[in-house]
Amino acid sequence: MGKKFGQHFLSDYWVLDHISETVFSLKEELWCTKLIEIWPGQGVLTRHIISAFDQVKLLEIDTSLEPRLSPLVHEHKDAEIIRWDVLSADKESLDINQDILVVGNLPYYITSPIFRKFFVERSAIWGVFLIQKEVWEKIKTITKQKSYLWWLVNYAYDIDYVFTVPASAFTPPPKVQSAVVTFRRHPHPSPHPSPLPTASLAEGGRSGVDFDRMVEFLDIVSQYSRKTLRKIWKMRTEDLASFTLPEELEGMRLQELGWEEMEKILGEK
Repeated sequence: MGKKFGQHFLSDYWVLDHISETVFSLKEELWCTKLIEIWPGQGVLTRHIISAFDQVKLLEIDTSLEPRLSPLVHEHKDAEIIRWDVLSADKESLDINQDILVVGNLPYYITSPIFRKFFVERSAIWGVFLIQKEVWEKIKTITKQKSYLWWLVNYAYDIDYVFTVPASAFTPPPKVQSAVVTFRRHPHPSPHPSPLPTASLAEGGRSGVDFDRMVEFLDIVSQYSRKTLRKIWKMRTEDLASFTLPEELEGMRLQELGWEEMEKILGEK
């Protein structure tokens, strides 16, 4: 089951227990009452976590897996299986809001599109994901080489590594290692009466970066990852007319920039 969609089913119960603990911890930390699980597959993780949430939506396109999932849904007071392709799912219909925790074991080919769909500027949700370790290396909050996806998901989220999952934990086993990661909206709410300090937001520099202008800039320059900004500006002068290239940044590449440098570039002339 699930082979035509490229799923590798998690079958190691030690790993399942630790992912469940991560889900429960984030749920309590962020007061999440609703769960969206992307591609629950055979429901092995679902079985561990479903009862902890008031409302549950399981996004599973593979109808052959329904016999495994239906009993879990029937035992819950407010749960349903949604047979949509997750990338075509309407976020409004899913009732996306800040009470939702999104969980998923994501195949490599669909990971980036899912992150782009759910975790950008105007999202107000949280996440626990099992992804290919190579993807984690590209999107982790602290990295020297920043991809297009890195800018999108790190704009509003802190992305943290939890633990590595070996290929042997899956059936069938993939050819690569995986990683469990969490997405926390930045800054996130606190259960304490006093608000969380916002220093981390200022340090990240997101507060001074306009998301829409950043995407416009990335759409122009991200295809030239090996070229310096000086060379890109010469090639795309007209397209970059509304952006600013400070002299001290001319020799840098896009992947080397930080939030402070991005803010300087996006500033209106």
